[in-house]
Amino acid sequence: MKNLIVYTTKYGSVEKSSKKLKEHLQGETTIINLKTENVPDIKDFDRIILGGSIYLGKVQKQLTKFACKNERLTSKKKIGLFVNSGKQNEKKDDQLKNSFPEKLYDNAVVTGLFGDEITIEKCSFLDKLALRIIKKVTISYSNIDDRAIKKFADILNNL
Repeated sequence: MKNLIVYTTKYGSVEKSSKKLKEHLQGETTIINLKTENVPDIKDFDRIILGGSIYLGKVQKQLTKFACKNERLTSKKKIGLFVNSGKQNEKKDDQLKNSFPEKLYDNAVVTGLFGDEITIEKCSFLDKLALRIIKKVTISYSNIDDRAIKKFADILNNL
């Protein structure tokens, strides 16, 4: 099995989640950050996993564009979708449905909500201000959900 994890991240939490996911996946796994790397031909992979972090209710535009551009090719693959989000209280399905194109979401064999992480030192001034006002966050923290990542990988590994 050949796996391709394609992700976008603003401050690194999705990169961390992607690396943890790779540790649990069987087969060869390639990880690509859409912001800094070119994506290899997805025809060469059996499973495509897309991940991003949620800002203003959606994942980064680069990930959405990639998903839409490759919709026809990804419909023939086993698809996994995940997001890193601090909104753990909301329904996972709602966050994922709002983040990815409907057809892609419907074709996904597994979805996951992997928690979130804030590194205040990496945040822009405006993001720090928003975090203070909206989330009352003034210090860095990590709520990456290792169990959710393992469960996601286990589902893919058993297909």
